[in-house]
Amino acid sequence: MLGRMIHDPDRMESSAGTVQGLGLLPAETTLRCDKQTRAVAAATPAGARFGGYEIHLGVTTLDASDDVTPFARLSDGGVDGVRRHGAIGTYLHGAFEHPDVCAEIFGIDAPSAVSKAVHYQRLALWFEQHARHLDLLGLD
Repeated sequence: MLGRMIHDPDRMESSAGTVQGLGLLPAETTLRCDKQTRAVAAATPAGARFGGYEIHLGVTTLDASDDVTPFARLSDGGVDGVRRHGAIGTYLHGAFEHPDVCAEIFGIDAPSAVSKAVHYQRLALWFEQHARHLDLLGLD
């Protein structure tokens, strides 16, 4: 979406075939039938280490003539994503859940992340408190 074009020859996501992207990054993405999923360990160019996961149908190619910086270097020796003029494209879901990544990218001191378990506990407590109201309305 951030690149120049998105090609969907197998009509995985839409019937359009090819659509223009936003043009913020010098890239084109072609959707494929095989979904890529994997957990990765990575580090930003400044050294913020983080974990994330890839889940995508696309294969993205960059125009090598443009000045771009990788978003992250993967522990397996590869690279992910691109930074260019303030725009960032990445396949790494969860990268911005890491305070050090946010501090580097946004220039702020991000608070320590709260674990997903804590969020689930808060949600369960909220639901428990509000489920009583559902009983009163006959929505149980």
